[in-house]
Amino acid sequence: MILKHFVVENREVEGKTELDGVASGKVDGVCLFVCFFGLVLDIFELLIFSVLSNVAIVVTDHLHEESLGLIAAFLFKHICLDHSDNLIAVAHQLFFNFGLVFKESSIELRVLRVLLNG
Repeated sequence: MILKHFVVENREVEGKTELDGVASGKVDGVCLFVCFFGLVLDIFELLIFSVLSNVAIVVTDHLHEESLGLIAAFLFKHICLDHSDNLIAVAHQLFFNFGLVFKESSIELRVLRVLLNG
């Protein structure tokens, strides 16, 4: 039983520490497998992340070099394309409104013509 080695005085647990062999450095098959697998993963991590760590640097350098082109493309899209889209939309709305007004006025004129001729 675990509690037979503890002495309780003043409501504090006192006992001797004993080495139970968990960290004694025994070598067996599981230990070798875990060490080998950890070594392989460390080498794999070193190879992969050393190559992929340059990606962030390359991307930031590329964005820094191409930033003027990106700003120019954004301004062109904003000024030219968006405003021309707005102008085309307004022109279509104006055309449809004029068509509606012309149709309604022609119907009223026909009704007026019938009333005046009769």
